[in-house]
Amino acid sequence: GLCPDWQDWNPTDSLQNASEAMGLADDWLNVRQLIRPEELVSPNMDEQSMMTYLSQYPNAKLKQGAPLRPRTNPNR
Repeated sequence: GLCPDWQDWNPTDSLQNASEAMGLADDWLNVRQLIRPEELVSPNMDEQSMMTYLSQYPNAKLKQGAPLRPRTNPNR
């Protein structure tokens, strides 16, 4: 996948994690960043904006040449 080792990401750095994931989704799935990573991780994020952003994923198509990688720790 695009983020095969997401389980190894620092769980205390939600902003960095969101930035990385949203950047990959924008670049390779054409999922536009309708919200900023700072908004995504905010406890005050409004539900409608979140749902609008997430609604892009079911119809997302992977672009040709996407950097798909296998999981480096297959035992997880």
